Amino acid sequence: MSEAREDRLKGVESRAPKAGGGSAPSIRLGNLEVRPSEFQLCAHGSSVGLTPREFQVFSILLDRCDAVVNRPTIYAEVWGDAMAMRPRDRSVDVLVRRIRAKLAVADPEWSYIHTHFAVGYRLFPTPGPRATEDPVPPERAELPRASPTRPRPPFSRLAAP
Repeated sequence: MSEAREDRLKGVESRAPKAGGGSAPSIRLGNLEVRPSEFQLCAHGSSVGLTPREFQVFSILLDRCDAVVNRPTIYAEVWGDAMAMRPRDRSVDVLVRRIRAKLAVADPEWSYIHTHFAVGYRLFPTPGPRATEDPVPPERAELPRASPTRPRPPFSRLAAP
């Protein structure tokens, strides 16, 4: 057997579940329960419904909990070094946004993923309202919308003859 083939077999065997080893323990994080062996994230006992790629990003942040992880690091771990991150690629941002949206629905009392502008993301559970919940100051939210300067003409196909 060639050395490359033996190395691949050793890698597969090291990642395979061990007989009688049981499953990895679940991790509590705020109101969340992470079950790594099942690739599942639960809030209040029900599944959050992350896709495999979203769970992978969440796991990367979980492995470095309380530390800021930059976008290129997340990109390299999710897509591998073969996929060079393009300068305007927003894949990581989109995945983080989807994870945040699902977590906000499942557990609105906690905020989990925080953005560090121009640096990266940090998984740090904090109780209380989400930071992005009220982006508009209350004094501006009550202002009326500007009305159009002239009335709209009726749509010709819907107008009565």
